[in-house]
Amino acid sequence: LDSWLGMPKVDLSQYAVAIICNLNCRRIGIFVREIIGIEDKFSHELKKPDTHELKILYVTQVKVANSDIPCAVFDIERLMIDSGFPPETPPFVPPPKNEVAFSVKKVLIAEDSVTAARKLVDFFDSLHISNELYSDGAALIERLDTIDTSEVGLVVTDLEMPRRDGFQVIAHIKQTVRLSALPVVVNSSMTSSGILEKIRGFGEVELVNKSYTHALFELVKKYMQMEVYVARNYEIAVDPKSLIVSEADHRGLIRYANDELCKLSGFSESELIGKGHNIMRHPDMPKSIFRDMWATIKAGGIWKGFIKNATKDGCYYWVFVTVFPIASVNGEGFLAVRTRAYEGEIARYEAKYAALRKEELR
Repeated sequence: LDSWLGMPKVDLSQYAVAIICNLNCRRIGIFVREIIGIEDKFSHELKKPDTHELKILYVTQVKVANSDIPCAVFDIERLMIDSGFPPETPPFVPPPKNEVAFSVKKVLIAEDSVTAARKLVDFFDSLHISNELYSDGAALIERLDTIDTSEVGLVVTDLEMPRRDGFQVIAHIKQTVRLSALPVVVNSSMTSSGILEKIRGFGEVELVNKSYTHALFELVKKYMQMEVYVARNYEIAVDPKSLIVSEADHRGLIRYANDELCKLSGFSESELIGKGHNIMRHPDMPKSIFRDMWATIKAGGIWKGFIKNATKDGCYYWVFVTVFPIASVNGEGFLAVRTRAYEGEIARYEAKYAALRKEELR
């Protein structure tokens, strides 16, 4: 611990109390040599450190021998990860009844806990909702200040975070005219009436406990105005004679979809036109694949690869996709041509993509 905090090493005999908590996994270990005292601390007594040292979350004062001495509150989860003992991720709780939802807008997330962040990303991926994750409030605020707000359907933030906390995130959103209409959900383990009253002081903000996935799901449906379906989750066979084509503008918004794509995806042409291709994205697809695709085609190249897509009713299908830049009567954009993927190819890429997804979640 001393080494991790960059402090001189202290012999174990000098410690009076050592407490290690990993609340996300409900594990608490306590070593006590001598009781110094027990104090309750309210949130207003916990101050942000003057430095940008992310390992120290807060500083406060405690009574020892009738004197106030400084006490640091450090991030046990970061300590475990840096020490090579990452906390186990709690089991992911899927949305009710295997429901899936489609929205062309994205969710911006601020969450510094690795385990909580993984749960949120898995949650939104399972709903086929595009999402961006930031590890602190300052990074989220920087993103909010540059993004086109028409792309954002919801902001989800934790409260206790380094650099800028959730209260500062909410204040920034509600006090910035351009951002003030964005719906905000606070996803926190602190859900007392006092916390609710404080965040509601900024305007309309929802509060949900981190453990209540179903409550978050209802709020997501409310604010993102999604279409929701019960997922059947089985593979649809692609006709080997099919040529599945779509055309998109420079932003990736669909401006043409042929009958084969509509029939296979379950979406009508009117449901696809003007939407991003992520309306058909399956949560099993690694985000790195799409980053590579966009980097290639924006540089004028041709991208080829295997894609697992989701249908409107929650089934899936595999295709081999070729995407390349075009200039048509509709302006510059991209054309995507899809053909059937075969069993051997699917098995190979299922394993590859599972490994990539696992790497992305670390």
